[in-house]
Amino acid sequence: MLVNGKQIQNEIKEELKSLIEKCDETPSLGIVLVGEDPASEKFVSLKKKFGEYIGVDVWLKILPESTDTDSVVSAIKSLDTHGVVVQLPLPGQIDESVVLSNIPKEKDVDVLNGGDFDAPVAGAVFEVLSRHDVDLNNKKIVVVGEGKLVGLPVIEVLKMRNLNYDVVNLDTPEEKRLELLIEADVIITGAGDPHFIKRDMIKEGVVLVDAGASEKAGKLEGDVDSECFEGASFVTPVPGGIGPITIAILFKNLLKACSN
Repeated sequence: MLVNGKQIQNEIKEELKSLIEKCDETPSLGIVLVGEDPASEKFVSLKKKFGEYIGVDVWLKILPESTDTDSVVSAIKSLDTHGVVVQLPLPGQIDESVVLSNIPKEKDVDVLNGGDFDAPVAGAVFEVLSRHDVDLNNKKIVVVGEGKLVGLPVIEVLKMRNLNYDVVNLDTPEEKRLELLIEADVIITGAGDPHFIKRDMIKEGVVLVDAGASEKAGKLEGDVDSECFEGASFVTPVPGGIGPITIAILFKNLLKACSN
């Protein structure tokens, strides 16, 4: 079964639109974009379009590629909005850790500075599993990668739910990696390594959640090779799987920030 992430996004979009129509205050989101990276511009455009549809005031601050760290921090501090997002990546001359540390935690809807919200990618992962009634109890779960956007937030949720899991990363010996993957009932991957997971590395009926989107030759690719689709019982494709839902979770967080 191939998951339709766009459909789930649309369902959440209508739910949020209905909730916002009943709000006394219009939620607002400030987005800081530095430079003219096409991928970043596209992501910002998608967020802006989603927000405006559901009734959110979206404010965009665009800074030139040559901007320094202090200027980005100033842009963040100038935003009088319920939520603040800094679009990553930032140009090399900017100290990313300093910038992100200046996002107020109560406005950190993208959870880049430890905001008290669902990390959007991890939130999307568990949203899609919940909406398709995938039971994770007593399952062999493998998380591929320990990055700050996918692996680590997913692991935090698994810990909170007292679910057992194994982690596969670059330090995992190849033999052990293959053993864990082929025995897994559920694989959640965010390695960012196109087509890394092949058909002979998974068992029949596995649940595959691919959150490892990366760009290759101008095309968005996932960690899971398409040959795996036949053997799996459940797959989130790239593109069109986790990505659209991630945007919806960010706006769920914004509504929470507004209500707080």
